[in-house]
Amino acid sequence: MKEKISKLQNGIIIYQVNLNKELEVSKPITLSELCIKLSRRTKLNIKLISPDILLNKLLKHTFMVLINDEIQIELKLKVVEKPLKGKSKIIGLKSTIVKDNEIILTGFGEKNITVLEHKIIDNKNEKLQENTSYDVKKVNDINITLSNQTISSNIDNPMHSKDGKNKKLDYLEKKDDLELEYFGKNFNDNLHIQLIYNILDIKKILGLYVEDINYVICNLGRPDEPEDLMGMTPYHVPFDKNTKLTNFNNYYLRAKPYFIYFRDVLSERFFDEISSKLEEYKKKRIEKYKKEELYNVLRILSLCRQCVKHGAHNKTNLFNIQKNNEITDLVQKINDHYNNAIETLNKNFVKSSSKNIYLIMKALGLDTNNKNEVKQIVNEYYTFTMKKDNKNLGFDFTKVREQLIAKLELELNKNFNIIIGIVNNCYIG
Repeated sequence: MKEKISKLQNGIIIYQVNLNKELEVSKPITLSELCIKLSRRTKLNIKLISPDILLNKLLKHTFMVLINDEIQIELKLKVVEKPLKGKSKIIGLKSTIVKDNEIILTGFGEKNITVLEHKIIDNKNEKLQENTSYDVKKVNDINITLSNQTISSNIDNPMHSKDGKNKKLDYLEKKDDLELEYFGKNFNDNLHIQLIYNILDIKKILGLYVEDINYVICNLGRPDEPEDLMGMTPYHVPFDKNTKLTNFNNYYLRAKPYFIYFRDVLSERFFDEISSKLEEYKKKRIEKYKKEELYNVLRILSLCRQCVKHGAHNKTNLFNIQKNNEITDLVQKINDHYNNAIETLNKNFVKSSSKNIYLIMKALGLDTNNKNEVKQIVNEYYTFTMKKDNKNLGFDFTKVREQLIAKLELELNKNFNIIIGIVNNCYIG
């Protein structure tokens, strides 16, 4: 936002404000209607001075408004159509399940549990719950129209493609090929293809991290020619059974001073100094333990890299790790690391959340000395902040926080923050 005071007339301050963001609208709106909406949202008296016009999409508009009969502002903004993506989620649709000739529409239950709400067969709807979060208004071969008390939305009919002739169970229309590749056969539902896309999403995300980690680890000690450490560390070969450890041993000696940066992955015992007073065989045993622990970490990274980067026979190893008899020792290593991370998170929660819980209980008028009430609030606060069970409520908490901050700023500094408040509230639903 660019803002400046242009002049002073009859005791009225005139600001010129250029909004560097676009105003999203879901339906045609006039300048006077915009001012009314902004007045309601900011709790200010905002009057239109310029002539009232219908805001045209994709055009820049300049107009004048008067705030609380004291501050005059010239606003410049661009109007664009509000995207409808996510509207079905706001209505209450969680997912669409297809099985044979049935379409099941689900909703959000308590703690993010999936609730089966509607069943559609041959374009005829049947309610599966007495009280549903949304209604099915119309079904045809192209769209399914959903609505609740305030809004409605169309979703694609997954039983047909856009021409209304062929069943379409995925947007890329690669369902049959991908099912054969991952499961070896085809299925008459959309559950398996959703699982495949989830796997592909995970691999896409993992691929970036795995490659970055691989680059860092292979370049510890800044060798002239970094070796392919992951390629030389077969994930299915334990330390004691690997007869080709020369390169690994050289790497261990070269990169040893840098392992301190990976304290969260390696155990405290790994960093213990080896006393010079120990007998030689004890020194060798401790050193062997350290090398084996590092080797197992590299095996896990090698498993991830093979899964996300290489051939078909490695595609699902990472997702069936508990059933792979070659790496049962790695499963325990991963479980231990996960459990330690969860324990650390829980300790941090206890340490950092006590004041928040106290304030919440005071705000709700609850007794902080009542153990049952404290336990209930702690459980609910942990579920909200740590487990995030309610992350799909249909609105953005960031925007809620910004709105609260904007209103607070309006109280702290009347003149300048009036403009900030208007800018932050320029969102028309």
